[in-house]
Amino acid sequence: TVFKDQRKLSAEGLRVAIALAENKPLQAAVKVNNGKIDVPSFLLTPVIVDKNNIDSELVKSGYLKKEDVYKFRK
Repeated sequence: TVFKDQRKLSAEGLRVAIALAENKPLQAAVKVNNGKIDVPSFLLTPVIVDKNNIDSELVKSGYLKKEDVYKFRK
């Protein structure tokens, strides 16, 4: 599956919001077209999670508890 850590997403959103509130300049690395215009965007790289890295990405990072990840495993 693809994983985007909401903690990192919210931290980036907060950083951008504070910069805008303080009238500080922002430089978006990319632009995403929304069907009408190119919108300056701050994108975080998603992580591909599979059986090889599920523990390091989801459990050791503190995002999920091990018992929640493996509760349906038999």
